[in-house]
Amino acid sequence: MNLFDAVLGVFVSGFLGGFIGVITGLGGASISTPIMTSVFEMPVRLSIATSFSATVATSVNGSIRYIREKITNLGIGIYLMIPTLIGVVIGVDTNLSISPKIILITFGSFLILMTLLNYLRKPFENFLKRASHDLNISSFDKLIFEGEYYDAAEKKIIRYKAYNYVYAVPMMILSGFIAGLLGIGGGAVNVIALRDIMKTPVKVSVATSLFIIGFAGSVGSVMYWRRGFLDPLIASVLIPGIILGSYVGSTIFNKIRSRYIRIFFDIILFILSIRMILQGLGL
Repeated sequence: MNLFDAVLGVFVSGFLGGFIGVITGLGGASISTPIMTSVFEMPVRLSIATSFSATVATSVNGSIRYIREKITNLGIGIYLMIPTLIGVVIGVDTNLSISPKIILITFGSFLILMTLLNYLRKPFENFLKRASHDLNISSFDKLIFEGEYYDAAEKKIIRYKAYNYVYAVPMMILSGFIAGLLGIGGGAVNVIALRDIMKTPVKVSVATSLFIIGFAGSVGSVMYWRRGFLDPLIASVLIPGIILGSYVGSTIFNKIRSRYIRIFFDIILFILSIRMILQGLGL
């Protein structure tokens, strides 16, 4: 492979990662990390660190539009950011001390389970209903755990309230751990925590997930950089592709019906889970 093909391949993988990441809330590294590892045969830790740094570009570029349109719930994002960052620190340290193969298989299986729960939701929802509390919303709580936004596809204002926020904290620690360990942003778990546990609308879940991913990517990237695993040259090619892809994705995001976003998210989630299991098995 010549230099032009290599640069073009990295750029295209960044574009696809940015586009899919901003639409689904997964983060661009979910797509670019496996491409860097399998296509360009980069060392796993170098690929993870470089792609992880690119999640910051996805988050910033997509979040600006979502915050402007008031889709992102900043209160929920800040609340969930703290446990996420704790998980990131643990995940990066784990990555540098053990082989990630067992974690890849375990996480792939976990993603399949989460996808199946979307279609076998009743027992899961009944558990959350029994576990949830009747919230006494104060004026401060309303600022954080209630919100509204204008849905351009539905052509109406969507008002919502978040529930089960205490139960979302362990999921966000797991999200941060996975992000730090695999460099994939953790958006898959973020969206599940926001959408299925806290019951926020799909678009709010995706937008708020991207907001959190930006901070997770920043902390994780600095940790990898200080340990010598972040390649600025590769990142300088990957990030422009992700920025362009995330811009295109965020432009059409609020014009797509939530039902289609959910289906698209579940398909991507299933593909990612199978790929992770195969990678962990060395196939």
